[in-house]
Amino acid sequence: MTDHEQIRKLRSDMGVSQAALARATGINRTILSAFETGQLILKGDCARRLSDYFANRGVRVSVQPPRPDPALVAELRRIEAHIDEIECADCEKGFLDAFLEQEREERDELLVLLERRRVLEMALQGRVRADVPLPKKPESQAEYLALEYQKLRRKQAIGAG
Repeated sequence: MTDHEQIRKLRSDMGVSQAALARATGINRTILSAFETGQLILKGDCARRLSDYFANRGVRVSVQPPRPDPALVAELRRIEAHIDEIECADCEKGFLDAFLEQEREERDELLVLLERRRVLEMALQGRVRADVPLPKKPESQAEYLALEYQKLRRKQAIGAG
């Protein structure tokens, strides 16, 4: 059981609402909700306040940020190498000129890779999850870019296989 599942279960077993836990710990309820659903990782003072809350009720819990996922680190390295390849394709012109000359497909690929790199960096910092399920129809620019990244990965897998 992960930390967020353990906390949600403990809170529920103790009959404490999310709102009551948020008030007692001083953690914003939205943040607490995102933590309990695994969308956010608590760090620092918030993690300590949550641990202290349960410790004061005789339950020892540890809300520690997980170690960096090696798969995410490897994916981030692959993406950065691919971005470097695209950016260095014509170094004499400079990035913006080379970017404007590239075919639309290459520009789209670069934008998608840059966004995925940003998501992976935030995931490794514990600010977001890198594997949030996506809807079939995107409702935001971030969801659209994430879906495009999935398409790009499938295309690369087919090309490599």
